[in-house]
Amino acid sequence: MDKQLDQLQATVAGRVSEGKMWLLCELSEAELLVRGDDLADAVKDIAAEEEAQTAQRKAMRDKLAAMRSQAARLAQAVKDKAEKREVLVVCDLVSTAEGEMVRQMRSDTREILFLRKPTARELQSGIKL
Repeated sequence: MDKQLDQLQATVAGRVSEGKMWLLCELSEAELLVRGDDLADAVKDIAAEEEAQTAQRKAMRDKLAAMRSQAARLAQAVKDKAEKREVLVVCDLVSTAEGEMVRQMRSDTREILFLRKPTARELQSGIKL
């Protein structure tokens, strides 16, 4: 300590260099309160960012899963050379050699999907189903 005091009382012959350094400085009460508030905000921001990134990762996983599902559906369609589509199906009460029947038929190809005997209610109504 005495050496430091001697150095302070020494006469400066000339400056060799000057620069800034990061040195530990005690905080005042006001600075300490500000740093505490800043710390609380930083912790909240970290939690919010972690939550946002978790949600983003889930959204990215969901998007990738949807893309894979679409690719699988397309691959199956290519393999089968067919795919499921919504098609209008018409049910009619028709007269056949075996009697009245309910016919279910595709409207696009007119393919008959099935014939069955009508219920009593269908016979009474006498209208297209």
